[in-house]
Amino acid sequence: MTRRAMLTERGNKLWEGSRMILPEHRAAIAEYEYKQRLLTKPTLDSDKLEEMSRKLSEALQDEKRITIHVFHPEGIERVHVLPKKIDISTRILVGLSTLGERTIRIKLDDIIDIEH
Repeated sequence: MTRRAMLTERGNKLWEGSRMILPEHRAAIAEYEYKQRLLTKPTLDSDKLEEMSRKLSEALQDEKRITIHVFHPEGIERVHVLPKKIDISTRILVGLSTLGERTIRIKLDDIIDIEH
């Protein structure tokens, strides 16, 4: 067999050594894939904000439990809460959870929907 034939007929052996991935590359690929899965926060129009404000004020006055959809970059979380007060200076809703009656603090800017 000639040298040229040996070089062309070794199949995938020529590239076998290039399959190694450095730890830095593996970390960069994992970070890139994580960032691709992150969500962007939806922008709410004035009608939606007004409706959420109305539902929240009714729940505060009537002491009713509500379900709040809270935005996180990893996903949207549904929180069942009994609202107690709104801290205007920090823009945080303080309430009690339906499970275990523990205190919950939710940023008003992270709320994207409210259900009764």
